[in-house]
Amino acid sequence: MGRKRTIRQGELKVKLVTTTTEIEGTVILHCKGRLQFCEEAAIFSKIAHGVLDAGRNLVLDFSEMQMIDSTGIGELVLIYMRASAAGREVRIAAPQKRVSDVLELTNVSSLFRICSTVEEVLGYIPEEVA
Repeated sequence: MGRKRTIRQGELKVKLVTTTTEIEGTVILHCKGRLQFCEEAAIFSKIAHGVLDAGRNLVLDFSEMQMIDSTGIGELVLIYMRASAAGREVRIAAPQKRVSDVLELTNVSSLFRICSTVEEVLGYIPEEVA
């Protein structure tokens, strides 16, 4: 499953490309580009909420995520809240330094287990969260 959106704002072209992979009931949402502005955040959120509503755990692969803004941070908080209410787990894998710094600065990093690789995250995903 892949989605690509391009938004023009002045001369700036902004992109977010997402693909998903499922491994043993856990969905990995691979994100490439920038998680910013409303449309990209809406795409990201719709996919993540769909995964959680289907009763699956979610890994957010941020290895190719270049940037996240306040809209993206807000969506992460909503995803965390939805996962907690559903008894599901969301983990973040391999955020680049710029993204990691924003997660730390906003304290959103305290909501998620953040690991350096997708493989490391998959080792932590429980069958079901109590």
